[in-house]
Amino acid sequence: MNTKSYVGKTFVVTNSDARIRDPQDLTKFRRYKAGDNIPLGKHIGDFITIPVMSEIHVTDVRTDPDRKVFVFAEPASGNGAPFGWTNSVNLEGEFLNETTGSSPAEFVLPPQGNNMTVVDAAALIRQGPPSFQSTGTSIPRGTFVVVTQTLDSANGQMARISRARLETGQIVMDGEIGFTKSLNLAAGWSDEYNAVAFSDQKGPNAAWRRGQFIGHKVLVRIVGLRSQLENVTLAGLESYMPLREKLAQEANITLSIESSFRTFAAQVELFRIFQNGGNTAAEPGRSNHQHGQAFDLNTAHAGFDNDPVYKALREHGPSVGFIRTVSGEPWHWEFLPDKAAENGFKMPDVDP
Repeated sequence: MNTKSYVGKTFVVTNSDARIRDPQDLTKFRRYKAGDNIPLGKHIGDFITIPVMSEIHVTDVRTDPDRKVFVFAEPASGNGAPFGWTNSVNLEGEFLNETTGSSPAEFVLPPQGNNMTVVDAAALIRQGPPSFQSTGTSIPRGTFVVVTQTLDSANGQMARISRARLETGQIVMDGEIGFTKSLNLAAGWSDEYNAVAFSDQKGPNAAWRRGQFIGHKVLVRIVGLRSQLENVTLAGLESYMPLREKLAQEANITLSIESSFRTFAAQVELFRIFQNGGNTAAEPGRSNHQHGQAFDLNTAHAGFDNDPVYKALREHGPSVGFIRTVSGEPWHWEFLPDKAAENGFKMPDVDP
């Protein structure tokens, strides 16, 4: 699972005023001083810049408090000293849609579909169907397991799990445990799942749908609209990338994300603003942005029928599972393949 898509790529600096930033304070710029190797045409006190059309490798990424993205640029040739930190908008394509890491950041074994970590300290072991009655014992938090079966019940989805470990790169099963609620598990094997945040149903990785907690998700950071860093779920990223590629290939459109996964705390704040006269926002736990399928994309907000991004989404979105679901929000699209196949580019009740 590669969640740092920029690694190994070559980028081109297209801004003729691509200034180098102070690594201790990215709001400040570096200037030439006495003793520096000052290029021809530059003087002491001038801003240090990366020559336009330079080919670079990005070796690190940081953000400021406004989530603006800055990259550490090194010459792609490998010759000379590193250039340093610069704004991502100075690069061709502005670093859009590059992924810069994930939460958790490290995995013993990345998500492969059925390898999970127990994240709830009260994850009860349950008997099989139809009752899924509790055995009165729980699974230690942080246990690495493999899901061998999932079944729906009156109390939500249940997962049949076995203990497992990694041996010479292969999953080795260590005996069946029984059933537990699927929401007690998080994708992949990671020791970071022992952090307090992953036991909090209102924590930064907690997903909600229709007022119900549905589990903790792997989040991936991606550079979105206005070169701000956004969060998407791993599953959301896997649905978004084919849409992005489809629009690039079929309509020469660069798609970008304005907003995707939203934390419970962020939704609390948006709902507070709404209650005080701000933009419409759903109650915390009920926003479509809290479960990972919803994306606000870079369509026009007014006159959108003539907007090339919207027209491309309308034409090509349904073929890769995307559909409009909210009236008055042409930027809001969700990955709902069955509904897109049935209804086309928007749900019947969406107006306009």
